[in-house]
Amino acid sequence: MTTDIGTATEPEPTDGSVRRRFVRHPVVQALLVLVCATVVAAPFLADRIRDTPGISPQDELSYIDTLVRTQDGQLLMRQGATLAPETLQELGCRGVDQSALVPNAKVCAGAPSDIEFYNTADIDPPLYHWTVAALAHVPYGLGLTENMITAARLLGILWCALTMTLVFFLARHLGAPVGAAAAAGLAPLWLSITNIQFQYVTPHSTGALVGAVVAFVVALRLRDRVPWWVVSLAGLLAGTVKLTNLVVVMAGCAAFLVAWLWRTPDGAPRPRRRLLDILNLAGCALAVTLVWVVVRGLLRLNDDEPYEEALVDSLTPAQVLENVGVFMQPLSYGPSRGFAQLLAIAMFGGAVWVAASSSMPLYKRQLAAGLALAGALAPVALVLMNFVVTSYYVPTQGRYGLSLVPLGLALAASLVRPGQRWLQGTILGLSVVCLALAWYQTPSLLGS
Repeated sequence: MTTDIGTATEPEPTDGSVRRRFVRHPVVQALLVLVCATVVAAPFLADRIRDTPGISPQDELSYIDTLVRTQDGQLLMRQGATLAPETLQELGCRGVDQSALVPNAKVCAGAPSDIEFYNTADIDPPLYHWTVAALAHVPYGLGLTENMITAARLLGILWCALTMTLVFFLARHLGAPVGAAAAAGLAPLWLSITNIQFQYVTPHSTGALVGAVVAFVVALRLRDRVPWWVVSLAGLLAGTVKLTNLVVVMAGCAAFLVAWLWRTPDGAPRPRRRLLDILNLAGCALAVTLVWVVVRGLLRLNDDEPYEEALVDSLTPAQVLENVGVFMQPLSYGPSRGFAQLLAIAMFGGAVWVAASSSMPLYKRQLAAGLALAGALAPVALVLMNFVVTSYYVPTQGRYGLSLVPLGLALAASLVRPGQRWLQGTILGLSVVCLALAWYQTPSLLGS
């Protein structure tokens, strides 16, 4: 008895198989994770934004002023400009946390303010400010708030949810099991160095998000899974949002350099394309940075220096060396500091171990080496770059390294093996505990 293969028919898909294929589609999975991240982040950050109306002392006043001016049609900030009257009125209503600038009812009601401050947000490219000025109309138009500054702060929920989603998928790409990847995805919400940025109007609120994008692109490029122009876009993104995002560019370039220097186990010649990747990533990021430096100089209103006390003729060895390893500090303070110390060890100590381990996939070792080198040396590079461009000595702050956090979290999560379900459950449970601790503690600027 024979069967006519040509007339054989495929079994018709059942409703269950169609649903499974639909749910397994990458876009659907990304949206599902994003929705879950939003559901978790929204009440946490909305609660924070409601309970802390005061302006952050970390330059938020300048960022608010830039938002006000952008929505009024001034698309580029000019060095030497002072705060607009609308900003000073907002200052009178809110005050600045942890400072002598307390709320002033008369100024809040519209009386003139005798305070004068420079807007220092001109140092950063305008992309973040344009984006926030446009998107803030969404929560404002939906009636979630009657204050445009609060509406801009609510966008932090979106930045946080996107960051959590990308960290989860980056961890999965590096081999982390679902439980460990979920714990890594939760970390940006409970770590004080990140969650404090999400609740304010500041380009630092997108630092971890940009870092996650660039790290993901570098990880994919190390395996030749994305074309060169995607690397170019990643470099442009880093340079046009916030200049401190050059830190993750340094990590990516270090990974590409290691990939070129290290020979593969089979003795293959050094991949020259990795040198081209360095030129591509660094070149695009630095090119857009230099363009903005030139534009900023052309727009300068006067020769006034808002931070004369930071001007120096030269840097001493002590000023340079005291910044080594700043980004390797614990990423959270308060009740969760102990967990954050363990996490910092897992991130950077784990990176060194992965880089030195011959049993790890080569691309993962290269990423780990890039993270370790950037964590140690990028703070020094920022000090040197700042001095060359502005003649300022500005010690590197923890928040300047936010773009490294996603790669560190993903690498740490990838150290957990799929069969270690007890460890996955423990880590995920501790993450929930840390989130609860963060929810009920006062927002902390320590370490940022």
